[in-house]
Amino acid sequence: MRVLFVSTDFPYAAKEGAITQGGGGACIAQLAEGLSKKGFDIELVTRLEPEMSGELYDFPIHRTKFYNLGFRESKITHYFPATKECKRLLSEKRFDLIHTHNPTAGMTGCKVSKEFGIPHVMTLHGPWASVRQRFYTRALARLIEGKTVKCADIVTCDSHALREEVLQTYKPSQEKVIAIPNAVDTKFFNPDIPKKKARNELGIKTTKPIVFYTGRFVEEKGLPYLLEAFKDIKGAHLLLLGGGFDEHLVKDWLARNRESEERVHVIPYLPYTKMPSAYNACDIFVLPTLAEGMSRSIMEAMACSKPVIATNVGGNPELVSEETGFLVEPKSPKALTYNIQKLLDSPATCARMGKRAREFATSNLSVEKRIKSFIKVYEGLLEK
Repeated sequence: MRVLFVSTDFPYAAKEGAITQGGGGACIAQLAEGLSKKGFDIELVTRLEPEMSGELYDFPIHRTKFYNLGFRESKITHYFPATKECKRLLSEKRFDLIHTHNPTAGMTGCKVSKEFGIPHVMTLHGPWASVRQRFYTRALARLIEGKTVKCADIVTCDSHALREEVLQTYKPSQEKVIAIPNAVDTKFFNPDIPKKKARNELGIKTTKPIVFYTGRFVEEKGLPYLLEAFKDIKGAHLLLLGGGFDEHLVKDWLARNRESEERVHVIPYLPYTKMPSAYNACDIFVLPTLAEGMSRSIMEAMACSKPVIATNVGGNPELVSEETGFLVEPKSPKALTYNIQKLLDSPATCARMGKRAREFATSNLSVEKRIKSFIKVYEGLLEK
């Protein structure tokens, strides 16, 4: 089977190592690589990155222009060059279907699937429209998301909660929208790296407990609330790994809270191969996000036997239970402070929850299961 993937985010090689813009890009790569290993002919259209030095995967990857206007909605500019490239590929080769990722790429899928008469699968890697913080950008995103949901033949969502949101918001048929949860490689993400060794690899000298956040530095991930909560945390350090359009949130907070500066470690970039060390260097993982699909970072933390404190939004409750951590309401620094301190004060509880988290990940979050679910979707579409 030959499948054309389209995405605005996809990992690439740079001088610093492998770069992944976010969890969505990593999930797309996981699926594309898994399908390729099973004999599928995969080609991918994605955006060109100015600092890239090469590709990380063996299947053909076609990079096209992207105009960075200085804000995250710039990704929509990829529609025109991506659509042109897809038309070229579809004119030269036969593809069985097109699989797009998020509505920015979904617009391209809607255009070319109709023109060339091939099925279109669109995957939503999290709540794409509802995370927009400004009214006008959210309204535009709703319009785009609604149109792509309507025109795609099948829409897959990375959590059951996201599937329900799509069904309630856009009213498509029940059978059109399918939940296929994300997955984690529990052989790669494991608790086998000793904490001291992991911290040395990251250049972190403290012996104090570490609270860890990794992800995009953007407002919708709830970083302001985690930083506010950390002011009242006793006897621990905070590790922030990532970057994004709202990096100023962290820089501005550090400038205002000099007394906490020595306890906050910021790593803007870490090669993917070093990510297990980041999780194993910490004691507690926190995701204070305001909206979420199925968090890849939560799954990775659980696979590394870490208890998780996350907001009670999106797919987070599908991962975090009273056995593996705590769920808190979004935008609540006090709730974050209380539950982080509660775990810091009880190492035994941390260890027990971490063990349960690892057991849940190995039992329920199989990469093989995810790949087979997508194959079933493909085969069902082509049988029609």
